[in-house]
Amino acid sequence: MARRRDAIRAANCLQGPTGCAQLGDDVCETAADLLGEYYTKAEQADLAGFNRQVGGEIKERLTQLDYLYSRAMTASDRIAEIGARSHGVLRHYAEQGRRPAVDAAPFAFPPAAQFTPEERQEFEEAVFQAHLYAECFYFIAGRVRQALRNKNPPLPGLETFEAVGARDVRNHLLEHPEGASSRVFSQTFSCGGPMGPVLKSGRWNTEGAFPDSGLVANATQMNEAMVTALRSALNWLKT
Repeated sequence: MARRRDAIRAANCLQGPTGCAQLGDDVCETAADLLGEYYTKAEQADLAGFNRQVGGEIKERLTQLDYLYSRAMTASDRIAEIGARSHGVLRHYAEQGRRPAVDAAPFAFPPAAQFTPEERQEFEEAVFQAHLYAECFYFIAGRVRQALRNKNPPLPGLETFEAVGARDVRNHLLEHPEGASSRVFSQTFSCGGPMGPVLKSGRWNTEGAFPDSGLVANATQMNEAMVTALRSALNWLKT
């Protein structure tokens, strides 16, 4: 759980300093903070091509991404909590079943391990939320990428930004699964583990392209790429 919490805090640094006391100073230079610094310096320098409106949009998109990530991970953690009770009962019954004194009758799913109606409803709602928030995250991440990498970059110096994991999920698994390089039509979904929500996690043998590394890894990678691009742009603006 500690590694997951660190990854969550790192990814949340897209927006603000939550949890940065436990992380290094480099991570605490959040994408939102650096974007604000870039915006100020670009205006002061009257940077050619700088689009103030798009700069404001990107800042808002980072806020949205942080919100979606947090909501998706909260739902994913709740799924794990609900499942843990059922799994604990199953482990107990399995251990009993391995003891010689216990009748070796065919193993039956114990009633105590089944979800209560309330748990079932909460579990299904959490799965729906985690799936929805994760997909929304990738579509907004795609908009950020598209805006920054435009052939006429609205925020000069940031056109090198790339987030491969989020890009591939959005482009090949969500937006264009029918493409020749993808052909991944599975609608499976998993969550509740250290990877966070994973899209199209169960596939046919023919659907091996573009496996999703999970929201934790993709969001963290995007944050790191954004911070790197912003630092590079700020150094460029100083010259």
